[in-house]
Amino acid sequence: PYWIEIKCFAKHRWFGRTVFDVFVHEFPAGSPNFFMQSILAGRVTVNGKVVGPDYVIAQHDRIVHRVFRVEPPVPVDAIRVVYEDPNLRAMFKPAGIPIHATGGYTVNTLLHILRNEHNMHDLKPVHRLDRLTS
Repeated sequence: PYWIEIKCFAKHRWFGRTVFDVFVHEFPAGSPNFFMQSILAGRVTVNGKVVGPDYVIAQHDRIVHRVFRVEPPVPVDAIRVVYEDPNLRAMFKPAGIPIHATGGYTVNTLLHILRNEHNMHDLKPVHRLDRLTS
């Protein structure tokens, strides 16, 4: 579990709408109650300032939402190197572990695990099998 800041600049279609309306209609993964609680708790800022639910989004606004994330667990024990030379490393990973940050995963990804738990830095994926393939 960890805190993460989700950052974005206002999109043109958001101009003139309240921050609460944008969150509810543009980010369906969260409930209206979740967004209202986040805003009222001061975890939503625009241009570095805490705003209320009625703040109207304008051009050039930078919106930050600080959320506490608990990622689903992944089977890290099965990750292993299957081939390695000075220029290439091929890894085996079980299905269910994303390669890179996506959706609800930031920490429980192959790249993050290899960098932080196996001290493998400067990694760049060159090929991967998608979930439907694997």
